[in-house]
Amino acid sequence: MGDEIIGVGRLIKLPGTNEAEFAVVISDQFQGQGTHLLASLVDIGCQEGVKLIVAQILRENHHMQRVAKKVGFEVNYDAFNEGNEGRDAAGRNIARVTAKA
Repeated sequence: MGDEIIGVGRLIKLPGTNEAEFAVVISDQFQGQGTHLLASLVDIGCQEGVKLIVAQILRENHHMQRVAKKVGFEVNYDAFNEGNEGRDAAGRNIARVTAKA
């Protein structure tokens, strides 16, 4: 079996802060492997001096919310974005996840 990309993780440090935002995408046939990838991003964030890591996850993406909780993130469903009442730019319901690195 050759090398295969099964997912991609990104940790983007927010300019002028000790905060970062993560994004994780896993191929359908490898769903469930995101926990290790997200934990690795948190470890890298700690090494880089990041104090808070955040992301926005669709409310119906319960699997990714469970992965985030397993890694130590807190999932919030409140209207953190007052103007959009917990919706992203496309109007989809989202949850915000946060973790102290």
